[in-house]
Amino acid sequence: MAETNFQFSFHPNKNYLKAALFFFLCWISSVGPLRSLLNDEGAITPFVLGVLPSFFAGVALVLWMIYATRCSRWKAFGYALGLLILAEIAQLFMDNQTADIYDALAGIPGALLGVGLSKWIASTKKNI
Repeated sequence: MAETNFQFSFHPNKNYLKAALFFFLCWISSVGPLRSLLNDEGAITPFVLGVLPSFFAGVALVLWMIYATRCSRWKAFGYALGLLILAEIAQLFMDNQTADIYDALAGIPGALLGVGLSKWIASTKKNI
């Protein structure tokens, strides 16, 4: 059996990690507690509530991949979109889930925000 020496190559700028964790928490909360709160208030339309998790997932995935693997921001963008599309395809085969093209499409502006934030983080010299 061939040995693989895959290792994470964490980025020295911890701001990528901090931002990825922030948007990961936004992602998780938009699936549960935030969705309930905003739905009760009537502040956001049901459509936006439905696609919000995919938007936050796009941001979080781009920032995490840049931090964890030091890949380029556009490569991270492609990987994030690929993962979000695969997640929607997997939902086609799950009885309790609904695949939605709008979820996959919501990941695009989220991942673009992740690219923009990564440019901003790269321009800051110190950890925030």
